[in-house]
Amino acid sequence: MKKALSIILGVVCVLTTFLTVITFKSTANEPFNDDRQILTVWQIDSFEGGVGSRTSFLKKVCNSYTTKNPNVLFLVSAHTVESAKKLIERGQYPDLISYGACGIDIGSRALEIKGFNEVNDGGAPIKKRYAISWCRGNYFHIKRGNGGELILSENLYNSSLASATYNGVFKDNYLVLEPLTAYRSFTAKKNVEMIGTGRDIVRLTNRKIDFTATALSGYNDLYQYISITSNTNEKIAVANAFIKYLLSEEVQKKLTEINMLSSVIKGLYADEYFSLAEKCNFTVTAKFYQTEEEINDIKQNALAFFKNRSSEDFIKSLK
Repeated sequence: MKKALSIILGVVCVLTTFLTVITFKSTANEPFNDDRQILTVWQIDSFEGGVGSRTSFLKKVCNSYTTKNPNVLFLVSAHTVESAKKLIERGQYPDLISYGACGIDIGSRALEIKGFNEVNDGGAPIKKRYAISWCRGNYFHIKRGNGGELILSENLYNSSLASATYNGVFKDNYLVLEPLTAYRSFTAKKNVEMIGTGRDIVRLTNRKIDFTATALSGYNDLYQYISITSNTNEKIAVANAFIKYLLSEEVQKKLTEINMLSSVIKGLYADEYFSLAEKCNFTVTAKFYQTEEEINDIKQNALAFFKNRSSEDFIKSLK
């Protein structure tokens, strides 16, 4: 009798274990249904003033959107300009791409973004919008002491030299250096000037280095754009809804966390310098799709007209 009871209990235990496993698997799979949309997002940093932090910010916004819309998930990946170009050359595109003007060719793939024709992102009003700026930087004319040699902080895809030439900031004694070297050279001297970005303002402020600065208007190529490059109708609809959320006041107010400026709303900053940058107006901004040849032409023209001290001729060359 005891032996029979032991066998029965053993069978019950096995069945219980089996049923528990089956129940666990069924429960684990329940949240995944056919209605769930998974969108791929590429973040490409091409200018100073928030490299890395823009990726983190975008991930947070995606997570927040998912919290509000549980059936939408995002796979956000950071790319260099070079890695993105290689994938695009192979015909691989994400559903959404966040990028600066850096020679990446998505012109033929970018889809119209609905409902944003009136957004002021620095460009002229357009009937159809294939890219929109979700944040921007700004150039600054920064001085230490009595000023002196002018250092131009220049990277591969953006031109502080163009901003200097547009605004008539001319010096016979100048240096063109990559951003980090430019910053270090600037901080090593007591009487010096630099055309830098908001990133330099933050660094100098954090290190409590004495300086004065003027926010530069007119020309700006420090825009972070976003475009839809999906080929799935359901995802395209979600992508449009996400961009609307990204440009909402709720999200744009948080750009202060990464020291970036909004292309949509003003009045986010109360400090001495970023509050001035918010008031800047631009007549020339980088196109969302700008070839490397176009970028190099701007740089070469800026240098030529800088040497000739001719802002007017440079501005004409940009039209």
